[in-house]
Amino acid sequence: QLPCSGDLFLNEITTAHFILIEQNVSGSAFCISGGYETLQLLEDGTLSYSYLSQSTGDTSTGILHRP
Repeated sequence: QLPCSGDLFLNEITTAHFILIEQNVSGSAFCISGGYETLQLLEDGTLSYSYLSQSTGDTSTGILHRP
């Protein structure tokens, strides 16, 4: 639903999570590069997702479930 597109680059892997950084983002004036997306596998098999914009401080989180 967002009019943004770009590339995700793997920035860091630890035993707990994957951190990806958004680059080459385009599509609208509010679509900017530099956001961080973090994925973490939880014990119940779900995947925790979080987003942090370095420039605006915006955040979002969610839990992803397998269908």
